[in-house]
Amino acid sequence: MKEYTGIVVTKEKSTVIIRINRPEINCKINRATGNSIIEAIKDANSDDEIKVIILTGTGEYFCGGGEVDNHPNGTLKDYVNYSEAFCNIHYAIYDSFKPIIAAVQGKAVAGGFSLTEACDIAVCSEKSVFALPEITHGLFPMIALATTGKTIPKKALLKLSYTAEVISAEQAKEWVIVNEIAEDGKVLERALEIADEISQYSADAIAFGRRAYYAMNNMPLRDALEYSRAALFGTLYTDDAINMGQAVKNGELPLDYIKSKK
Repeated sequence: MKEYTGIVVTKEKSTVIIRINRPEINCKINRATGNSIIEAIKDANSDDEIKVIILTGTGEYFCGGGEVDNHPNGTLKDYVNYSEAFCNIHYAIYDSFKPIIAAVQGKAVAGGFSLTEACDIAVCSEKSVFALPEITHGLFPMIALATTGKTIPKKALLKLSYTAEVISAEQAKEWVIVNEIAEDGKVLERALEIADEISQYSADAIAFGRRAYYAMNNMPLRDALEYSRAALFGTLYTDDAINMGQAVKNGELPLDYIKSKK
C-alpha cells in the first residue's frame, strides 16, 4: 500500500480503512496529516474496487483535534495553511463519491467531534466521549460552528463550546452525531459490517445519491426539487438501474423493494 504521513491505510474486502496513527499526540491532526487524509480519500475514490471508506483512530483517541503547525510561535502563513488543511478534510469528505463511516473507538474531541459529524455514518464505543474543549486553550470550535451546528441544536452546541462539557456516547446518539453504540473493542468490526452491507448495492446509485444529498442540503425546496429531478434522470441511465429494471421486468428480481430481515 502507498505510504502517507500520520495515517495508516489498509484494505478490507471492498473497504478502505484510514487510521489516524498519532497516538503519542492523541491522534491530533497537523497540516501534513490532514493533507494525507485528503489524499487517501481521493485515492479511495479513484479505486473502482473500493465501495466504502472508514475513518478511525489509534489507541485512546479517534481524534483529539488539531495540532496547529508551529503554534504558538508560528507565522500567519502557518496558521492559514493549517486552517485550510483542516477545512479541506471536510470538503474531501463532502465531495467523496463513496460513503464514509467514522469508527470512533475512544475519544472524539475538538476537531475529532466535527469529523465524526461530517462522516455519513458513525459508530462509537459505549465508552466513547465527545467534547468541544477549545475554550480551555483560549480558542473556540470555529469549524464545529460551521459543520456540527447543522446537526446539534443551537443551545446545546453553544453550551458545549462555552463550557467544554464532555458528553457520553448515549448523548451523541440522541443528537445523531453517531448512529450506533457498539461494544467496547468492537467498533471497527461493526463499522466493517455496515460497510459490507452497503457494498452489496449499486456504487453508481450511492454516488449519485450521496452527492445529491450534500448539494441539496441547504437549497430552498424548489431548487432542491429541480436538482433532484436531474439527479433522478442521471440515476435512471446508469447500467445498474437499467440492468436491474430489466431483471424486475423479466421476473428475475422481486418487484417488492422491501428487504426482508433474516
